[in-house]
Amino acid sequence: MNVATGHLRLLLVAPESETVQGLARDLFLLDEHIETTIRHQASAAMELVCVQNFDAVAIDLRLPGDSAATLLTGLQNRFPRIIRLVIADNPGDAIFAHAAHLAHCLLPRPCDSGTLFEALLDTAATTHRMRDPALSAAVAGILSLPESPAMRRELLGLLADDEISLEQLEDAVERNPAIVAKLMQIANSAYYGARGTVATVGKPSRCWGWTPCAAS
Repeated sequence: MNVATGHLRLLLVAPESETVQGLARDLFLLDEHIETTIRHQASAAMELVCVQNFDAVAIDLRLPGDSAATLLTGLQNRFPRIIRLVIADNPGDAIFAHAAHLAHCLLPRPCDSGTLFEALLDTAATTHRMRDPALSAAVAGILSLPESPAMRRELLGLLADDEISLEQLEDAVERNPAIVAKLMQIANSAYYGARGTVATVGKPSRCWGWTPCAAS
């Protein structure tokens, strides 16, 4: 629930299905202080956010075309305080990489109410702590570090080499703080369900392989 008010308003944006209706119902059963509104189109969701207050928006990447990416970008630019959750199932999709950069939390599909509930509580609590100006500025500074074009070219070249070792890749990645910060954020998301905190570059690369790592 919203740490400050004890009430949380969630906007769930996903293709129409019985599963989506069930998620909203089950969330209410878990905590009656969570109020869920459903929209099936990204444009309708943005229109609603413009006139009503929401604490969080959960977006299913199965929305047609690039509408999910457009919605995420719009939320980040116009309503940065709204928590952005993304439900996805294919880290190989181009939209996954884009969404990973914009989401506060990645969730796996199928996404049950318990997983969504825990993600809401954890992210809401973290967002509340981030309102400390000093902490917010420090974290924002890390996540906004520019990625070096030369470093990106080097990494892509290494990934194209079938004989490259994991140790060589990890060494190259660790020289770019921006990539490391984003990789750690994704690795510790609910999407990958890591046991314990992922604190090194090597763990996600060994668990998933380098294809999803490269997309991040």
